[in-house]
Amino acid sequence: MLTTSFSLFSFLSVVACNSGTEVKIGTTNSPPSVTILSPLPEEEDGTVVFDEYSVIHFHAQVYDSYDSPQDLMLLWSTDNSDQVDGLESEAIPDTQGELFYSTAALVPGLHNVTLTVTDSNGAFTQDSVKIEILDQPEAPQIEILKPTADDSGIENEPFTMIVEVFDVFDEVTSLPVLMSSSIDGEICQTNPSASGRAECDANLSAGLHSIEFTVSNSHGYTASDVAEFFVISGDDIDDDSDGYTENEGDCNDNDPTVNPTAPEVENALDDNCNGVTDEGTNAYDDDGDGFTENQGDCNDTNGSIHPNATETCGNGMDDNCNGDQNEENAINCTTYYRDSDGDGYGDTNLTECWCQPGGTTGEFNVTNGNDCFDGNAAASPNQQSYFNPDRGDGSFDYNCDGTQTKEVTVAGSCDGWGSSVGDCTLNTAGWDGSAPACGATGNYLYDNDSCSAGCTVLGVPFCCEVGGPSYSTRVQRCR
Repeated sequence: MLTTSFSLFSFLSVVACNSGTEVKIGTTNSPPSVTILSPLPEEEDGTVVFDEYSVIHFHAQVYDSYDSPQDLMLLWSTDNSDQVDGLESEAIPDTQGELFYSTAALVPGLHNVTLTVTDSNGAFTQDSVKIEILDQPEAPQIEILKPTADDSGIENEPFTMIVEVFDVFDEVTSLPVLMSSSIDGEICQTNPSASGRAECDANLSAGLHSIEFTVSNSHGYTASDVAEFFVISGDDIDDDSDGYTENEGDCNDNDPTVNPTAPEVENALDDNCNGVTDEGTNAYDDDGDGFTENQGDCNDTNGSIHPNATETCGNGMDDNCNGDQNEENAINCTTYYRDSDGDGYGDTNLTECWCQPGGTTGEFNVTNGNDCFDGNAAASPNQQSYFNPDRGDGSFDYNCDGTQTKEVTVAGSCDGWGSSVGDCTLNTAGWDGSAPACGATGNYLYDNDSCSAGCTVLGVPFCCEVGGPSYSTRVQRCR
């Protein structure tokens, strides 16, 4: 610390001597005294070191034998040429001469800060202190604590991002910190705690992220830092420890019994993750016909065989899986007529279509419908006999030709006595008069040739008798 004093008395003495004029001095004016008490040097070279923007508190002691401390003129100055602005100060000493002055305006570099004290007679004294101001960034500072190079995350699971910030201008709690991802965009914005740490829990998507952390101060300066952070896809994690992840084909990574090598079982699940459920079991439709064995498919290797299929006659298969290959109205079925009387001819009005004869009653077993009356086996197209009574429905049409044909329609006649006694001749055998209706009775003349040997009245019917013919009662049969 250097103190310099200059006396007005000394100045006047020199002038007087040089001029040859005698000057009387009544009072000798002593220069004031000044001592900078702080800051005190810290370095060996006598330099005091401060960071830029730090507030430096100066403490000095001043004295003058003539002027009171408050009347002294004070000037703070620096020899640093980069200090454009002066060291303005309105601080004045107290009555004891103690002077306090604070400033944060010193620019970076070396300074000889000098305090000059001048009294009212122009005498002055100086004291200096050597100060170095270390350059500090105007922008805030930021340091990434997490993530480190060894950190990684899991998709959609929170990871705590941590930075530490500092600023020469602002309180750290007022500094906004923005965290953003190259993949997901803005993660969050927060403010640090009093310790300068800012934290944020991030749920990030899978991939390699460039995480940028940016802090801003009130002077418009910002600082950023970037960390690479890899987030593992949830599909690359084997959650159920079965040896497979979702990206390795595990379709249910919460169930260790489900994976690409698991056996398929009947449980309505895709156990082996091939996109098919229950294949190879009775619950799977192997032939793609819409039915499984559990749903009644009796042949799950043939898509044409299932419960909704139509039965086909003669293919040797139970197409609709009902246990019967002979079904009514099956494909290629045969039309059968009901033959209830078993004469080999069916009722033309009653048919069923089956693969085999029989039908619903067992009577649909003929392929013709030619029976005109299926209630009597004697009534059929090939009937040659005549019948009495009717066939059962009032008709005598037994041969199904549409008519009732009488067995005998001819009328009989008798010529009476022959040329000799006992000789009777029947000209025509037949009805005595018109033929009776079917089933009715009538008198019928028979030709009895035994009469030619003689005619007797007792015991023997004569073809012709005295007084008229002899008759026999007969029923008219029909077909």
